[in-house]
Amino acid sequence: MAGRYYGYNRVSTKEQNLDRGTKNIEDYCATHELPLVKVFEDKQSGRNFERIRYTVMKEDVLQPGDTLIVSEYDRLGRASETKQELEYYRQHDIRVIFLDIPTTQMNFSEIPDEMARMVMSCINEMLISFYDL
Repeated sequence: MAGRYYGYNRVSTKEQNLDRGTKNIEDYCATHELPLVKVFEDKQSGRNFERIRYTVMKEDVLQPGDTLIVSEYDRLGRASETKQELEYYRQHDIRVIFLDIPTTQMNFSEIPDEMARMVMSCINEMLISFYDL
């Protein structure tokens, strides 16, 4: 299940600072020896996913087998739209790790690929159903 590692960080306004969330992503990757390629950042409301850097990341950069790391689940977006995004990532075999949801951080490197895919699928399903609440 090797792939590339990308981060995504967002704040709601231009006055807010991206440093903390980006540092959390970078620190997580350094601690777990994950080769972080890039952190995409937006200073824009989470009310929809029409954000320039997010769109480039999702449509032009992320590929099946890649991992997207987000510092906090609400940094991705609002609940109803985030559920759709998580379904997209599941369908495209892109793993999403939320640093504030420990179950998304499981290490699959010791697990055979097919078993790792099943575990990842279960975690993705839990995340998606979480947004139904």
